[in-house]
Amino acid sequence: MLSGALAYIQALNYLPKKWMLKNILLSGTLSLILFAGLVALIYYQGDDLSELILSWFSIKEQDGILNIGIDWLSRILLWVLALFSFKYLILIVAGPFVGDVSEKVKQASELGPKLSYMKTGLVSSSYRGIQLALKNAFKEILITIVLLVIGLVTGLIAITGPLIIVLQAYYLGFANLDIVFEKHLSARDARTLIKKNKGMAIMNGLGFLAILLIPFLGIFIAPAYSMAAATKSGTRLLV
Repeated sequence: MLSGALAYIQALNYLPKKWMLKNILLSGTLSLILFAGLVALIYYQGDDLSELILSWFSIKEQDGILNIGIDWLSRILLWVLALFSFKYLILIVAGPFVGDVSEKVKQASELGPKLSYMKTGLVSSSYRGIQLALKNAFKEILITIVLLVIGLVTGLIAITGPLIIVLQAYYLGFANLDIVFEKHLSARDARTLIKKNKGMAIMNGLGFLAILLIPFLGIFIAPAYSMAAATKSGTRLLV
């Protein structure tokens, strides 16, 4: 776990590099466009969702406070879904650029010459990434729902809430580390290695989420910088 946190400090050395700045700009621009699209979706579809909820419960629009509450609830639900989708969509859309960051960090590492590579193609790489995203998204949704229900029923939301954040961080770090291992290990071996190093995955994901909180710049920096950190810590597991 400590190595996952220290990797973010060590990755600062790569920020001035031209290849790093290029990939931050490209992946960041795609992430910003994606985020703007999700914001627009919430803005334009929020009313439609609230009207749908009102129709389900046969509530008239003039029912005042209840109507306002449902409108806010619908927009909050959309934000939760949008942010959940945003994490995985970033990894898919910015995949080629963060993958390049990972390879550059490996080359710059003293452990780079010791790494062995497998032959991988664009199609197989894309299939592996999408398959992983779908599996992890399903697991994360299922566990998140269970934690939410437990928190609401027992009143322990103060405990289950942070656990949900840790869960999100784990699957973000999982995805980053899988990209690091992609050219060196089979999908099964990569999953096994990541599960043995859950602390590293969690710390990498928490760093990703923390950077996202930085207004505007966070969306630009998070994908490429968290990948550099994941590579810095994950490469040690390959030798």
